[in-house]
Amino acid sequence: METPAAPAALVLVIGLATLLGTGCSTTFGPGNGGGGDDDLFGDDDDAFGDDDAFGGDDDSEPAITWVAVGTSENHSCGHTSNGNVLCWGGNFWGELNVPSGDYSDFSVGNDVTCVLDGAVLTCVGDSDLRAAPTGSYSDVSAGRLYIACALRTDGDPVCWGGCSGFIGSDFELCTEPSGPFVEITTGEYHACARRADGSVTCWGDNFSGELDVPPGSYTQIDAGAQHTCGLRTDGTVSCWGVNVSGQASPPSGQFEQIAAGWHHSCGVRVDESITCWGREDASKYPTEGNWTYVAAGEDHSCAVSVEGAIECWGANESGQTGPIPPPW
Repeated sequence: METPAAPAALVLVIGLATLLGTGCSTTFGPGNGGGGDDDLFGDDDDAFGDDDAFGGDDDSEPAITWVAVGTSENHSCGHTSNGNVLCWGGNFWGELNVPSGDYSDFSVGNDVTCVLDGAVLTCVGDSDLRAAPTGSYSDVSAGRLYIACALRTDGDPVCWGGCSGFIGSDFELCTEPSGPFVEITTGEYHACARRADGSVTCWGDNFSGELDVPPGSYTQIDAGAQHTCGLRTDGTVSCWGVNVSGQASPPSGQFEQIAAGWHHSCGVRVDESITCWGREDASKYPTEGNWTYVAAGEDHSCAVSVEGAIECWGANESGQTGPIPPPW
């Protein structure tokens, strides 16, 4: 996944909210639905009103905020404006134990988290997935099940983990196509990569049309469990693969960024609002606020506001929607 640059104007306000319903979340920053009934989708003011969290203006260093977020089945991670990656939720295999650093990219997978420090790839968590092949890398996608993939600096893809897919299946996910590619994304048993000309190639399992990419030119791609969504050059979205819950049936309109989960998908529209589609319990989303980034997991999602705060909603049995640590 590609992490966007930090917002030009960074505002630090600390708020605390507990969501009702399917999950809960602790966020740091405005727009957390603080006060009132603590509803994420409400229009309450933030906990500190108009004042700076530390009382008025000062000459301190710019606040550290969130610039991107990633989600998977049981955990989530955020990328801070100073390059650090912090995670929360289930830590069954050590997937939360990302060393402090100034990372250029990161990816959240099933029981694994991968980070790029320049061209150096490090993964923590599941023993099969953390053993990434040696080399220099430019992009990484930690995958939705037992497979992770990355792009080497020459643009060639490499995948590792459970490459054979289902028992008895006749495909081999780790027989990757030739590059160069500029972006890679990994689902449960398929992967897709985008070339510099905007064309997309997918390989692996095609039981449900995961490899049947609609023709066209794309600026971003993201794989869910058994479907993938792509952002076209005109800002519209196309998805392919499994669609039993409507996760591959995007709405019309123009988007800036998209994310595919297990049973739902989400996108940030050009007006900075969020829209999600797919299974009802997983596709609920904030109806207010302005957003720069969204990520879709199994049954939860997280987003980054224009102020640099993270908010999460949905299932929370492992703490994947919160509490969220502060970004410093």
